[in-house]
Amino acid sequence: MGDLNDPEDYWLEGGVDAQTMGVENGFRQEVDRIVYLLGTDESWLAWWRRTSNAPVLEIHMIVLRAAYNGAVEERVVRGRKRHLVAMRIDFRKLEALEPDERRLLALPAVLEGVARVQRALNLSGEHPAIPDSLRPAPLAAGTLRRTRLRELRGETNAPLSQDAFPDRGDRQLSTPTVRSVLRPEMTRSTSLPAVASQKPIMGPLVVEIHVPLNGAGGIAPGDPGYEFGWIDVIEDFLDDESSDGSFDIYDDGEEIDGAYVFFVAGAPEDILLSVAANVAALPGVPSGAVAVVTDDTSEEVGAGRRVALS
Repeated sequence: MGDLNDPEDYWLEGGVDAQTMGVENGFRQEVDRIVYLLGTDESWLAWWRRTSNAPVLEIHMIVLRAAYNGAVEERVVRGRKRHLVAMRIDFRKLEALEPDERRLLALPAVLEGVARVQRALNLSGEHPAIPDSLRPAPLAAGTLRRTRLRELRGETNAPLSQDAFPDRGDRQLSTPTVRSVLRPEMTRSTSLPAVASQKPIMGPLVVEIHVPLNGAGGIAPGDPGYEFGWIDVIEDFLDDESSDGSFDIYDDGEEIDGAYVFFVAGAPEDILLSVAANVAALPGVPSGAVAVVTDDTSEEVGAGRRVALS
């Protein structure tokens, strides 16, 4: 396709401006991926050249909580060099989903931005079919299992409304959902012994929290699937604790080699290890949890300095 900085070869730009924590879990990255792939697709580039005289369309998404007090204007701007679509997205539409599922909203959001500029500027022409490369990969088994566990407990995630991306700036506010986040049992917290590092830290710090898949907790015995209820307990705890920006959830949890692994980053090692120790001390979490101190350049999970947590 040539130089992507050349508007003749790259017609679509934009991304997500997150005003609240949690957008990083799937949605922002997927929007960036779709904007890049759609922006360099030859059939869509040809369509845009037929549709508009402006070389570039920029879609700027702003994700907000309902309580956000700042001024955010939704608008479509026509220009000779570029058209701009500024659109805001209510974070409730993302929060209703599992983190892995949030990426499923990225493609509809980008296409909504394209549709808005067509409607507002009276641009004509049917756009091409969506390339298969733009469609998200299937959801991981862990995501489907967590969703199923919530269904068993009668806590099914709220379905998305048909107007997830309204054309107007006004929004209907509903009563916020109150979550009960379990706190750690401090008597279970242990000292954090240092173990010789298996590899040097080369990039930004990441701490993996490995919890064995061998114990019950979180859901009352007798409910199918109760043995993995602590996964939801930990995820709710990490979501709540990271909401103040003191650390980040680096990646979605996943099942690896008989353990469920959670990833935290964005803070010094002592803070991340303290978070890991608190996770291990949560009610119902199986014993034997281990933290692995590594970095974002590591291509293998579990390669790093291991620290016993419980």
